[in-house]
Amino acid sequence: MKDYSYISKKYFNYTIEKRQHKRVVLIGRIKAYKLNGDNKKGRIELFNLSVGGLGFKSVDEFAVGDVLEFVIDIPKYISMQIMCNIVWRGLSDNGYIYGSQFVCINNLNRDMIKSYIDGMLTSER
Repeated sequence: MKDYSYISKKYFNYTIEKRQHKRVVLIGRIKAYKLNGDNKKGRIELFNLSVGGLGFKSVDEFAVGDVLEFVIDIPKYISMQIMCNIVWRGLSDNGYIYGSQFVCINNLNRDMIKSYIDGMLTSER
């Protein structure tokens, strides 16, 4: 299986697909968020989205297990408040990259994300 990394701008070959959900590119920036319930300011750059979570970059260091809460804009849909749990962290040239899982996402938001992803995957064909 070939997969494109939006972080390193390269294609990688994987023998096994370990992801549970398909991902699509979602570019966005967040300037304020809550970390484990406390208001923070910083910059988070989104780079992918799935029904189960999202990937992002940041110069701020978070720990695996931290819970972040912020608002994301889904193109052609609405803005939605998202709460996610960080499940992995890696290094990037200028900060960190993170993978996260959604926590407490309502069915309406999950359905909108699924619809957005399905539309993006259909338009790529």
